[in-house]
Amino acid sequence: MKGKVGFGGKRMIFKRAVAKLHAQDWGAILIELGIVILGVFIGTLVANLNQERLESAETAHRLEQLKPEVKRIQARAAFVRAYYAITHRYADIAFAGWARDPNVSDNEFVIAAYQASQIKAMSTTTESWANVLGADQMRDIDDPDIRDPLMRLMTFPAENLGLNRVMSTYRDEVRSIIPDHAQAKIRKQCGDYFQRPGDLDLALHTDCPVKLDPVVAARTADELRANQGLVRALRLHLALVASQDNDIAIYSKAAQQLEKALER
Repeated sequence: MKGKVGFGGKRMIFKRAVAKLHAQDWGAILIELGIVILGVFIGTLVANLNQERLESAETAHRLEQLKPEVKRIQARAAFVRAYYAITHRYADIAFAGWARDPNVSDNEFVIAAYQASQIKAMSTTTESWANVLGADQMRDIDDPDIRDPLMRLMTFPAENLGLNRVMSTYRDEVRSIIPDHAQAKIRKQCGDYFQRPGDLDLALHTDCPVKLDPVVAARTADELRANQGLVRALRLHLALVASQDNDIAIYSKAAQQLEKALER
């Protein structure tokens, strides 16, 4: 049968434990503990700095990827604005036709009335940019000269640059009057075309030497002139185009500012 440890024995065990603790060098223990804590802190700091450097390098790489797109935006904006400069000249001829200017033939009037209704879209790249440069990367951009125009480009309302912006009543009504075969002939010879192989944007012919059937041209011109409401509708159409053109200019300006900042 095992003996029991009495009260005196328990006191001795406690005293020995206390003595062992008193024998410890607490100064050394604290120094060692401080070294461990400092090591953990420095390790974490170095890891965080390395992560920040990696994220900054990734953001810089992604910004570099945007350079071709920024150039494309400016080129496309210039292309669309030049397109509308041509439709505006056709609109001037159409106005002269409605005013019965003797220098504008029925043939020219009908063609101009149709060509003035041509429209163009300026596509945005908000979704693709979000895939390339997300919110995390945007927070890493400290330079306001880069961040501000980039944010304007990424958040620009796409509907302001799309075709729906210029789908006017004039476009619908004038095309309901001009016979289908005449419209097809105009489109075939003077419609949108690629200026060079490999182009992604369609241009519009500055002149249209199409010869419509004289009887068809005269009858169509008379019907167009009889509908004087189309003159007002064309003015409203041009106002829509001008509004879209202004937004395109703003969008292109932001791209220009971003390109300048990225090239620094």
